[in-house]
Amino acid sequence: MRKRFHGLKRIKLRQSWNKFNLFNLSRAKPQATLNRTFFQQKWAAKSMSRAYHGETIREKQWNRMFRSSVRSVVPMDYEYLARHDGSEQAAGRGSGADIPPQRIQRPYPRTPYLNMVYAPMERRLDTAIFRALFASSTRQARQFVVHGYVKVNGKKMIYPGYQLNPGDMFQVDVDRVMFATGAPKDSVERRAGRVFRRNAASNRKAATDEASEASDTPEPQEQKLKPTAPSDPEPTPEDQAKKAKETRESLQTILQRAKTLLSTPSTSLTAKRKQDLRAFQRT
Repeated sequence: MRKRFHGLKRIKLRQSWNKFNLFNLSRAKPQATLNRTFFQQKWAAKSMSRAYHGETIREKQWNRMFRSSVRSVVPMDYEYLARHDGSEQAAGRGSGADIPPQRIQRPYPRTPYLNMVYAPMERRLDTAIFRALFASSTRQARQFVVHGYVKVNGKKMIYPGYQLNPGDMFQVDVDRVMFATGAPKDSVERRAGRVFRRNAASNRKAATDEASEASDTPEPQEQKLKPTAPSDPEPTPEDQAKKAKETRESLQTILQRAKTLLSTPSTSLTAKRKQDLRAFQRT
């Protein structure tokens, strides 16, 4: 991990919503080519490309992506495609279907190859997640994929470099998206989170101490020699139905309290606590 990932002196544009990166993006300028050799220009262009597109890609992967057989794209006229079905393309000289000179359309220019060089990197799963505004950076999107929060066509995908194909559908866990794109916590929320963690740690420590004391205390001899109490009678069907009804009512009350807590303002409930409540509702 670099000490200064987003620098202000030597500008490196990244795929991130970081405030320093957005500031660098606002003041970015084209590369200066005056009084520079071809090698210097090429090295600077590669440095800028690696910083923005291939920051998480190794050098060998980067070299494999740049091939001479880059795919080309030809923009098609949607009005022409709506009028014809393609059979007129097979009608040429000798068939009596020559097109008049005034109706001949000029061919559309092909998309330059330089615009298609970064196509393999834009097909990557982590880049697609960042482009879809599901993560604040490609690093965070990569973390979501590795931790198993992303599915492609309904199946979990843990490889950030997976090449998406046309028609593929990917989805990210809602809680992760809210955590990545939500507003930052204020001082009240941070303090509430610290208090909650401190209380939870103290409760765990107290429970551990009580368990250790109970295990160290020897059981009295008289208690061991006491006769066992008679077993309780088997519950009747009426008692079982009453107990199930009480359990159902208590669960409904707890769910209602959870919904009430989730509807309260964000200043009175931490984000971690909201995630726990949502997980409890799903269960």
